[in-house]
Amino acid sequence: MKVNFSQAIKDFEGETVKDEMGKELSLSEICVKAILALFKSEENISGEEKYKRYKLSDKIYNKSEVELSAEEVAEVKKLVGKMYSPLVVGLVYDILEGR
Repeated sequence: MKVNFSQAIKDFEGETVKDEMGKELSLSEICVKAILALFKSEENISGEEKYKRYKLSDKIYNKSEVELSAEEVAEVKKLVGKMYSPLVVGLVYDILEGR
């Protein structure tokens, strides 16, 4: 599936989602932050899994059109789901699912 990671994420009112400092966030920035984060439930994550996440983040960081496998989309969704609020999760999932 091709995904445009350079696009801005817009809320219900058409405003671009911003971080805590007021910086507008792209799909790439949101996904990369989630992919590179370590969560409390992942204390024993292997080096191999960390490397896999690093490679996925490198694939999408500041890129426009990126071809992702179904497995990669599922991984991004899982990690975004752990990190963000329901609004951001919903917006990102819709984009990743082509809605």
